[in-house]
Amino acid sequence: MESPPLANQAQARVRWAERLDARAVAYILADGFHPPQNQGWLRWVHPWLRAGMVQDIENRLLRPAQSYACLVAVVGEACVGTVEIAQRPIPGDWWWLGQNTRDPIYISNLAVAQSWRRQGVARLLLHKAEHVAQSWQQNQIYLHVMADNPGALKLYTTAGYRVERVERTWPFLSAQPVNKLLMRKGLSR
Repeated sequence: MESPPLANQAQARVRWAERLDARAVAYILADGFHPPQNQGWLRWVHPWLRAGMVQDIENRLLRPAQSYACLVAVVGEACVGTVEIAQRPIPGDWWWLGQNTRDPIYISNLAVAQSWRRQGVARLLLHKAEHVAQSWQQNQIYLHVMADNPGALKLYTTAGYRVERVERTWPFLSAQPVNKLLMRKGLSR
């Protein structure tokens, strides 16, 4: 399976994350999903958030490889992006999947370091995550994305993901609900 084009294809490569990558992965996730400059007083909590994430990621990396993977995009030895893929129930009301007798494959925590965004790293990680799902003999893959994230929506729709349903959610310390989209893509084997 050929990788999609990447602006810095010669520089970036994707590999399975190792326990020593947990700190770098936590920093990428914390900065990507909880940027300290945008959170006022919460920026003081940011170091504790990252520390907790390191421990959580280390624990997840101990899962069996046939049902969980954390991939990292690296340039040289530096982690510049990450994605997780797991066979597990979809967060929220997932009963609607109907006759599925085993948990579906779910992508989460796709994030790229600020200095490497818009260079194809996320697309490369997504492609590799789909390849992992295919190696697990799966023909569908799911993910959630916030409806107010146009960059991520463009990435996923361009990659062939389609909206399955819209969910309302209340983000932490938010006064207003936001829409979260459950997206699905069929994979060819």
